[in-house]
Amino acid sequence: MLDQDPGLAKGDFVKVTGKLKTDFYLSREGKPTGTLLIIAFEASKISKPTPRAASEEQPETATEVKN
Repeated sequence: MLDQDPGLAKGDFVKVTGKLKTDFYLSREGKPTGTLLIIAFEASKISKPTPRAASEEQPETATEVKN
């Protein structure tokens, strides 16, 4: 598979398939620290969620009609 530039910019939502690896080491000051690494096999840009109207945010409740 060829490596392709997914055209990502800061703030884009992405879906990543890969492996998560922790890397622990000692800092220059001698303190233990770590980093999370993502070894990505695939990355694709997904669309950002659109803001919903206030009326859509409230769940609709069923009303019961009594005779």
